[in-house]
Amino acid sequence: MSSVVCEHGFSLQNRIKVKLRTALTPANLDTLMKLAMGHDVQDFPYEQAIRHLKQKKEEVGKAI
Repeated sequence: MSSVVCEHGFSLQNRIKVKLRTALTPANLDTLMKLAMGHDVQDFPYEQAIRHLKQKKEEVGKAI
């Protein structure tokens, strides 16, 4: 694996894992990186992602 591929991966990770999304689990970050890199989306757990985002939105709302 070349350093260019590694650099691209870290750059992509940093764009995905911004300050508001620091609570992402490694598994969710991995899935988002695969999607962003153009991998097949058929296996993406959409329902799980929606539940997670709703929960985080509620938690943020309570903290404000």
